[in-house]
Amino acid sequence: MYFSGPAALAVMTGLCLLFVCLCSGSPARAAHSSWLIQEDAFVRSAHAELDCVQCHESIGADDHPSAEALFQEKSTAFSLESCLGCHPDVEEELAAGTHAGKPVPPDADMKDCVSCHDPHTVGFAAGQPETERPAAELSEESRQCLSCHAGKNVTDTATPKLCLTCHEQGTAVTHTSLSCLSCHTTAASFPHTDMPDVNCLSCHVRHTESSIHDAHTRLSCTSCHSAGVQPVAKAGQVNAVTVSQESVHTLHLPAGTASCVRCHDASARPGGAVLAAESILPPKGVLCAGCHAATLTVPDTPSQIGLGVFVLGFAGLAILWLSAGRGACAAAGPAAPAAQGAHTESACRRIATLCADIFLQARLWRENRLRWFIHALIFFPFVIRAGWGLAASLGAWLAPASSWPWHLLAKDWPATALVNDICGLLLLAGLVLAMWQQAVRQRTLPANAPKAEWSVLILLTVLTLTGFVLEGARIALDMLALQAADTGWAFAGMLFAKFFLPLGAERLAGMYGSLWTVHAAVTALTVACIPFTRLRHIVTTPLFLLVQALRGHRG
Repeated sequence: MYFSGPAALAVMTGLCLLFVCLCSGSPARAAHSSWLIQEDAFVRSAHAELDCVQCHESIGADDHPSAEALFQEKSTAFSLESCLGCHPDVEEELAAGTHAGKPVPPDADMKDCVSCHDPHTVGFAAGQPETERPAAELSEESRQCLSCHAGKNVTDTATPKLCLTCHEQGTAVTHTSLSCLSCHTTAASFPHTDMPDVNCLSCHVRHTESSIHDAHTRLSCTSCHSAGVQPVAKAGQVNAVTVSQESVHTLHLPAGTASCVRCHDASARPGGAVLAAESILPPKGVLCAGCHAATLTVPDTPSQIGLGVFVLGFAGLAILWLSAGRGACAAAGPAAPAAQGAHTESACRRIATLCADIFLQARLWRENRLRWFIHALIFFPFVIRAGWGLAASLGAWLAPASSWPWHLLAKDWPATALVNDICGLLLLAGLVLAMWQQAVRQRTLPANAPKAEWSVLILLTVLTLTGFVLEGARIALDMLALQAADTGWAFAGMLFAKFFLPLGAERLAGMYGSLWTVHAAVTALTVACIPFTRLRHIVTTPLFLLVQALRGHRG
């Protein structure tokens, strides 16, 4: 970008003013005030041969460090008289209106020497490189001070002795190999007021879904890991409030559910700070992958039973199919080469046809457009939500330092909430239309025709409704217990949440686990019924199409 005319003059003036401010002692310069000094620069400074107490006369050996002094402003650490005691010529120059041979600006504050001169790094001669300055031999008193106040880099050494003078910890402290300032980056600055919250994610990555579940992305790391805190909810987030300075840095995760009971067990919860569901629920397993970000686990009893029946059912069907297949092949004999060749096609075309038949339901589209539309309302919501959950799970595993997987996992993130609700409503619409279609067909079919499998449609409808009920309970509990905002993007979930809000946080926290168990049981029952109902087509149809594609047959 180029500037000319008045614009160029304005830019140059601004840059000059910025340079003057930086060189004349500005708040930006004072912001670097610290109790720690750079030892390499200090031993080559003009003041290295002085004892520290020659300038810091008020520092006494018996009462240092003083707790009261920690919270004083920067100006209390500087005394103009201390400078003028060794530099009387400066006082004479200032009286004459000059400093270092130059006129003093009218608005300059010449009573604050350290606004321009760092007494711990001031050089011997102007322009002399720091590396060429000889290192001074420090006195024993100065070395004693540097044992607490020095460091080449205040974040790359062991925990400074300076901090441990007041914050001495026991043997169970975590991160003992790190400097305190690695996490508490402003701790060495004065005044020593309340320190900002530590961002553990600056060094660590979040846990995966199998460890924390999607709901726990709202919690600060110390809410679970620290032994000396109490979790407190506010504005939809849970942060840790220190209750014990002696153990707040003990960040080992307690075994079992010792951390969980802080929020989930009403009897063990300290002061009832966070009112989470009283049941400590397992992570989402493989049976949940059709709609949610899930793990490759089967953590709960309903899922274990449902998956077991599913596997045994298809194992029995596979035995029957293989037995029937061998008999049919023996009776038919080898296929004629001409018949095989007549239906072959290129590999790329077979793959494209297979994908169209499976993911776009192309065969059903060609057969009956109305059936395709109804089936699409049921099929595509599962595909979209399963794909969304898979992307979130893989992202949290492969790219945990990125933000996008955690957005996908967060149910209250606008896009996630909107996709989940729209897919759920489309699924309900498809199921209602499917039941209507079955009822119409049943009236027109002969009496001896096969009956419609209403159990399948009813199971899927109950599964969807219990999912909405559980989501509404979650939103209501978040609003009541975590003070979360109204998640308007989850418009359908909010309708269900309004029915739960009058119950109050206590009752809702107690019943949430039961609602989850009902939804998990319906999910397990649906999966268990797949091999024994027409739902088996979600497994058999893709396999059938795959076999046809491998054999080279056209649809």
